[in-house]
Amino acid sequence: AELLNVNVDNIVAGDNASLSVMHDLVTQALLYGVPGGEGPWAGQPVKFICPVPGYDRHFAICQQLGIEMVPVELGEHGPDLDAVAELLTDPTVKGMWVVPTYANPSGVVYDEATTRALLQLPAAAPDFRIWWDNAYALHHLTDHEQTPFDVISLAAELGHPDRVLLFASTSKITFAGAGVSFFASSQANLQAYLDGISVRTIGPNKVNQLAHAQFFGDAEGVRRLMRAHRDLLAPKFAIVNEVLEAELGP
Repeated sequence: AELLNVNVDNIVAGDNASLSVMHDLVTQALLYGVPGGEGPWAGQPVKFICPVPGYDRHFAICQQLGIEMVPVELGEHGPDLDAVAELLTDPTVKGMWVVPTYANPSGVVYDEATTRALLQLPAAAPDFRIWWDNAYALHHLTDHEQTPFDVISLAAELGHPDRVLLFASTSKITFAGAGVSFFASSQANLQAYLDGISVRTIGPNKVNQLAHAQFFGDAEGVRRLMRAHRDLLAPKFAIVNEVLEAELGP
């Protein structure tokens, strides 16, 4: 909660993959709908706004489940807000994918103005949701370590308390495929999610969660490990970038 800048009451820990939680939430919306909505999304046209370039796994979920993807250009500080605002006048636009920090593949970081706009833009669909994938919130390659915006509280302040579904995991912090995932949102969204998965699982891998808690100790333990990762990775990235610029830059 401290690392993602959300209230501890608004976050739950899961199994290894945040992608699974994202998939669960899209599937639950199709089967049951979402809090404040008008029933299941299945059986009606459903569109998701997809900033591009973006993450292929996000788009694969939509493709598999028959959700129409509407591309929006990703700029230096986030997606084209005019295009997003126009699309949100369509009541069939129910969702949006966002990678707010170091977005794939260009490393774009959403600034505060863009973040606020996405949280407060009016939407024709009362059950519009943003899948806010903060997968790289802690993956800094420089000394500048930007604190994530408290988007859960901000969304509530701006009149859309249930709009954000926030995700993260330790997959690129500890072990790929053997980390801990996290989902943060409003109490209404959290309860709907937990109710939905209660028949799918008894619970996540608590032994792995405990191992991570004991290994890190606290939030600063995570930061310390990520700085050690940076010390190893940053020089390698610099060499790759130097060669690519020299050989392919023109």
